[in-house]
Amino acid sequence: MSQEPHRLELPYDKVEDGDAESGLTSDIIRPVPVLFGSRVIQNRLLHIARNGEARLQPKETKQYLRLTKAGICNSQRVAGRDIVTLNAWYPAANEIQKVLEDLLGEPITTRCTEGSNVVESEKPLMHRTSVPFHILVTIVRADEPLNEEALRRHLPFYWPQGIALNLGNFVRDGVLVKGEGGTYKLADAVPQSFSALVLRLGEVIADPRLVPSIASGKRVFANQQAEDGAPRFFGTDIRLRNLMALAIYGPMQQRDLRNITGAYHLRDEGRDDAPFGRGNVVRTWETPDGTALALNEAHPLYPPLLRFLVRLAEVYPLRAHVPKFNRPDPPPPQAWHGDRLALFGSRLPTSVLMSMAGRGWTFEAICCEVATGFDRVVVKKTTRRLEEEGVLQGSRPRGPGFGPRLLSLAETCPAREELQALIDAVPVAWTDLGDRIDAAFAGIRKDEAIL
Repeated sequence: MSQEPHRLELPYDKVEDGDAESGLTSDIIRPVPVLFGSRVIQNRLLHIARNGEARLQPKETKQYLRLTKAGICNSQRVAGRDIVTLNAWYPAANEIQKVLEDLLGEPITTRCTEGSNVVESEKPLMHRTSVPFHILVTIVRADEPLNEEALRRHLPFYWPQGIALNLGNFVRDGVLVKGEGGTYKLADAVPQSFSALVLRLGEVIADPRLVPSIASGKRVFANQQAEDGAPRFFGTDIRLRNLMALAIYGPMQQRDLRNITGAYHLRDEGRDDAPFGRGNVVRTWETPDGTALALNEAHPLYPPLLRFLVRLAEVYPLRAHVPKFNRPDPPPPQAWHGDRLALFGSRLPTSVLMSMAGRGWTFEAICCEVATGFDRVVVKKTTRRLEEEGVLQGSRPRGPGFGPRLLSLAETCPAREELQALIDAVPVAWTDLGDRIDAAFAGIRKDEAIL
């Protein structure tokens, strides 16, 4: 006979551990953590595992849809009633059975029927959203407990509030425990078989977001350099990541861009914020899904800039792009208007790098001449930063010497050839800037080159 759904909660809140080889270390009577969706959903699954099936009344059918939609169970209509059983063809059927045995504290010998071999990719463990499963995959794969900030870095495609909410739910449901330093790990009551299930589902589900990424380092703020050592070619690290993403993935919604770069906000270009620089290298337009973005093909240096960014993305890989919105179609191009000297973030670094156009080398006295209106000390600080970040290298150590200290792109500079090609394109696109560089070299005195 069918049991009412609310009665299914009662037998499965606690279980006798006994000698089950589950890896558990708790007392003989232990609580059952909620590993599948909710307590009600999990109890329905445990009821099927223990009894072999659930024979449903018509009004009960909808209450079991999550089990069948996830692919863990099958539903068959027999004599006007739906009969729900475990799915023998589920890609993680063996792992599921082991977890259910550990939750019940006894072996199960239930009948399984043949169904689909498809796993519900977004919510395979029957949670309400995809966030919980991604949190579990990240924690299971980690070599040590992770705090909330680390989880945010690994899951930039989810809002921090959603991650925090689900962490709280996991602690409440006995799945995770919060330890010293605000770190999270699986609770002792969670059987080791559950980790095997999570890893198996992570392999089966073809979601690039589940692939461990080396781009999950700490998101830097303000003018700091990232942990992977990427030079701040465009002034800030987030600007670099934004431009690389648009170069390799093409036009996209601003909300999708945030998922790739890990920024916790969506900020438009304004007086106090320039997420793409102020050189008009990115165009924006409004769509029904929000603000869309793309590299500005009307920019005079678009081809060499694109090649430079694509090469940088090979050196410093970004996260996989799993768009939530359709690829937007850019409107017709418009004439370019922008700050030419904001190409590399601001006027100073742009002037320094631009001074190497056509020659492949420069020295600080030339940089000071090209960067008109700036004090020599400020220009030196810029060249020093570019050297420290591996963009430039000097022909000799800093300090007094017996000749000019030449500056050129460092041999180890990432995307060195593409960067030099971009720099060389400046005087071709804007001949007056080329004339300024030539005048600086022609007018500099030899003793001014000795630094």
